[in-house]
Amino acid sequence: MLGHSGCGAVSAAVDVFLNPSEYLALATNRTVRGILDQLMIVVHASARRLQQAFGDSVASRPGYRQALVEMAVVTNAAFTAHSIQRAIREAAAASLTTLYGVYLLDRCSVWAPRLGSDDWIGLADARADVESFARLGAAVAGSSRMVQLLNSDR
Repeated sequence: MLGHSGCGAVSAAVDVFLNPSEYLALATNRTVRGILDQLMIVVHASARRLQQAFGDSVASRPGYRQALVEMAVVTNAAFTAHSIQRAIREAAAASLTTLYGVYLLDRCSVWAPRLGSDDWIGLADARADVESFARLGAAVAGSSRMVQLLNSDR
């Protein structure tokens, strides 16, 4: 599962999260509404994780929107890989492995946070369970990339 930085669908979901009145303009399109509705869970979880890592005032940081988009992109990629991996296991195809990552458009590289390593370049294995998924979320939120984005005013 490969996401990409600055994803338009995730950006739209973040904008709706930050300004819920924007949902009304998008809700009339059933396809767009379906995509947004699915992504809102990821955006809410990402916002909560950033708040846990940086405190209640994180939303007032100059790069909060951009950091929330990127946090949600990587969370969505990791969650989708996890879901696919579970489906593969249930179908008795245990020898297949699902990987995830985020293609960073500005760096032309794949970023995939993984536990137990500082090298986050390349693809990573899907999270196996809820606990490791939660630890991954904390690691991503506290990563140097998120700190950089939160302090950026782009």
